Amino acid sequence: MSELFDKSIRTLELPAVLAMLADQTNSAEARERALATSPRTAVDEVERLQGETDAAREMIGLRGSPAFSGIKPVGESLYRADRGGTLNTRELLDIAGVLRCARRVKEYWNDDGGERTAVDSLFRSLRGNRFLEEKITTSILEEDVIADNASPELADIRRHKRNAASKGRQILQKIISSSSYSKVLQEAIITQRDGRFVVPVKAEFRSSLPGLVHDISSTGATLFVEPMGVVQANNEFIELQAKEQKEIDRILADAAAQEGLRIYNASAYRSYTTQKWVYQRYVNQEGAQEADTYSARPGCSEHQTGLALDINTASLSDHFEETEEYAWLVENSWRYGFILRFPEGKEEITGYQFEPWHYRYVGPAAARVCYENGWTLEEYHARQPAPDR
Repeated sequence: MSELFDKSIRTLELPAVLAMLADQTNSAEARERALATSPRTAVDEVERLQGETDAAREMIGLRGSPAFSGIKPVGESLYRADRGGTLNTRELLDIAGVLRCARRVKEYWNDDGGERTAVDSLFRSLRGNRFLEEKITTSILEEDVIADNASPELADIRRHKRNAASKGRQILQKIISSSSYSKVLQEAIITQRDGRFVVPVKAEFRSSLPGLVHDISSTGATLFVEPMGVVQANNEFIELQAKEQKEIDRILADAAAQEGLRIYNASAYRSYTTQKWVYQRYVNQEGAQEADTYSARPGCSEHQTGLALDINTASLSDHFEETEEYAWLVENSWRYGFILRFPEGKEEITGYQFEPWHYRYVGPAAARVCYENGWTLEEYHARQPAPDR
């Protein structure tokens, strides 16, 4: 453009006009495009654009303005997905928002075969996808929560899990509500230890409530007891929790597979006998002192809870930390409730060597906190308030 043209733009105060236009936009991308608008000189193009402006103004006068609120830029996400990249739940929800906006704007236009306008081609270019939109929004309730209907199996497991939890809590509720146990209980509450429902019992009344002791307060004044009457319900709850983890593990693997990655379970639940054999093998190879840095003694292994798994491998020599699968897990496993249990640089805290393959299910909420703060499970628990009774 010539110097005279630029001077004319400034004289007409076009930048101020474009700033007013930009203030009416609903996204950062639209704002940038509004501010970058420049005058056209070709007569045909000017007439076409003026026709579109007149048609849009008339349509707004008749129907009101179409809603573009909530729309987010997704071009970069789509570019990465098209090339096999991983999209997180926030990006997927943003894409669902764009699809919803496209659908509603097209419904606003509503091609009913009436009089043609100069902006019809703009509306026809919109492509919604109601199926994909609903698939995303029904599977991802929030940025870090996997919905029950992410799979029929998960929905069924969680339904039975809620029933089992309710059964156990009903039994415990009768205990804490009974006047017979008012002197026995430290407090009339139901809590959890090691994933099992328990009640806090005064140490001096231990024999008054038969059951399994799962924890003791630091002062020794309180025992956290699982009454015998609730053991079966708790067992059912734990079994369903393990099934839930297994199904989420499968969903996670499917999600990774859609990105062209292969994730599989190399080792999950182990019995006491199996863990004893595993640990003893390492002791025979390198001695107990070295084995204790990377293998749990029988009765102390997370694998015995059914909440831990080794993904793809269980050997440092495989260098799993150098793979795309490991990189994907580091960025995405927390969304499914898993954390890298023994991360690099945290050996003094966990007591174990770096294990890039070892993941522990702790639930979406706790996993998100650990991920955002770079915490191990030990660091997470250390920050949880616990009454000292």
